Amino acid sequence: QPIADPGPLPEPPPLTEKRADVLARGGLLFAQNCSICHQNVPRSAVPDLRRMSAVTHQTFNDIVLRGARRPLGMPQWNDVFNDADADAMHAYLVSIAWEAYRQQQAGVSGAAAPVAAK
Repeated sequence: QPIADPGPLPEPPPLTEKRADVLARGGLLFAQNCSICHQNVPRSAVPDLRRMSAVTHQTFNDIVLRGARRPLGMPQWNDVFNDADADAMHAYLVSIAWEAYRQQQAGVSGAAAPVAAK
């Protein structure tokens, strides 16, 4: 059965971390470790992390580091990442969510396509 269209991207939370080095580090960590599953495409069996809910944003470190979603198949990564790593990846994800959201709002074709790590 085809995966349903998820609809428009929601407005992301404010981007509180804007340092280029932190965003780049988060993007690199995400690309090396997370993008194998989370390809951030609209129709996927694995969540598009540009579409995280407010609750998911608030509990991001609990999900990544403490296994809050292990029953749903999301592994715990505390043996690979620390809090600073998870914060950097979250900041990166918020930044690409904003990039895609702005493109969507501007009517740019393919705005919900994956955004590669820089």
